[in-house]
Amino acid sequence: MTALQRLPAHDDEGNVRVVVEAPRGSTVKLKYEPKLSDRTREELEQFFVTVVEMTDKKVHVAGWRGPKHARKLLEEAAERYAATASSSGSAAGARRR
Repeated sequence: MTALQRLPAHDDEGNVRVVVEAPRGSTVKLKYEPKLSDRTREELEQFFVTVVEMTDKKVHVAGWRGPKHARKLLEEAAERYAATASSSGSAAGARRR
């Protein structure tokens, strides 16, 4: 049996891999949609806006781009956080050193 937790989260092109489990004997039909429909995007935006607004934070959907752009934004945010944490002498900054 494959150790699913050891599978890489992304493929060589930066796409996210997903493991779907189903009860034995059940039927599962999956369809990969590389392009989301307008309705699906609207529903996803509304979901995330609603969830974030419940935390008293402001949210703004800046647009839709691919996984490479998302990874770039996450890396930039992590670098900014690390720089801020290390300059403030916080415990998070200390762990990164």
